[in-house]
Amino acid sequence: DWHDVPIPLDEADGEEQASLADSFWLSTTKGKLDFQEMFSGSARSSSACADEGLKTGLPIDLRTGFDLNVQEGQKKAWKQLVEQEPTVVLLAPFCTPWCKWSNMVPEPKRSAKRKAALPMVEFCAKVALYQISKGRYFIIENPQGSQLWNLACILRLAQEAGVTWDLLNMCAFGLKDPASGLYYRKGMYLMHNFPEGAITPLFRKCPQNHERQTLEGTAKGGGSRASLSEVYPHRFDRLLARLLNKFLYGQSHTRVSSLLIDILYSASLSDCLLYTSDAADEGLGVDLGGRRIIKK
Repeated sequence: DWHDVPIPLDEADGEEQASLADSFWLSTTKGKLDFQEMFSGSARSSSACADEGLKTGLPIDLRTGFDLNVQEGQKKAWKQLVEQEPTVVLLAPFCTPWCKWSNMVPEPKRSAKRKAALPMVEFCAKVALYQISKGRYFIIENPQGSQLWNLACILRLAQEAGVTWDLLNMCAFGLKDPASGLYYRKGMYLMHNFPEGAITPLFRKCPQNHERQTLEGTAKGGGSRASLSEVYPHRFDRLLARLLNKFLYGQSHTRVSSLLIDILYSASLSDCLLYTSDAADEGLGVDLGGRRIIKK
């Protein structure tokens, strides 16, 4: 029963621990992977999967040196995918050109932005089809009102056997505005090819028992509300990691070793990269002294 996986709903005390786990985690750079994140942003999902014990690849993202809107960047990404054979790939392509707010942009400019962003969406569809052809799995994420879901390459993918999708609301995972404290409802579709029930607990809907913050404007001290709503809540990432562990290995567990042990152990591994979200803009690792290092 996939529903026996613990669902982290009221783990306020775990937020600090999750934030710490985001700072240091081991990225497997050689050998087969359990999980690979693309268009990762803060790479929270990768952090959660690594913390759950899954073999997690270096995020494929502009911040880590992969420009997936050009052939060179896509070729580099294909090399990593082919060599490391991730069982699960999470793809979250940039949604700004496709979101409902983009409809407020004058037509010539809007069309130009969407045309420029189309290659990375088509690349996502190709990766998903590749995963299917290898008997592996994918998840594509984009907001509920995104026009990405109406693109020909995505509609073609939706017709593949075993591909399905469903809606979730991020407020059900605790996504809040940092200024008002109100919840962002943020509807999100996930398209995937997992067997029925495998990731069903992710599709939680708004409980309709709280006030909601609109995504307009900025939050004092936090920036654009639209941008803030794009960051996955820790509860979502932890549940995703637990479900994947349950699906792949028949178990779900919390961390069994301390973060410090993991960091020290990483120094003896030749096939791991110590990745830090704080250094994500540089796409590098750091040691405990704050110096940028890469171990390969």
